[in-house]
Amino acid sequence: MKFLYLIGLLAIGTSIIMAEWRGSKSKKMRVAMTSITLAATLLALLLLIYPGLPGPTQMMKLLFGRLDKMME
Repeated sequence: MKFLYLIGLLAIGTSIIMAEWRGSKSKKMRVAMTSITLAATLLALLLLIYPGLPGPTQMMKLLFGRLDKMME
């Protein structure tokens, strides 16, 4: 069942990239849009395969939690 979700996520990510690629004429915009979409698709795939991973908010809290305490 996860295999079908994996194929679906890849198909949605690819279709978003192709649709936005045709709509944008700027190279910078294409690169930015493609990298953001690929990053989001990769995160979705990782969460599909490993559902116990911490979310982005928890990861930022883990990385910058000590910095926040030091700044107070």
